[in-house]
Amino acid sequence: MAGAETSAELDEGDEQQGEGEREQQAVHRLVCERCATG
Repeated sequence: MAGAETSAELDEGDEQQGEGEREQQAVHRLVCERCATG
């Protein structure tokens, strides 16, 4: 599962890690906003 991780993550990334990615995206958004504002 080395080369399929890139394709699987982009294709089945919303189904496999939907909750994990959602949380990470929320944190990333906060950090991005902080960087843009701060």
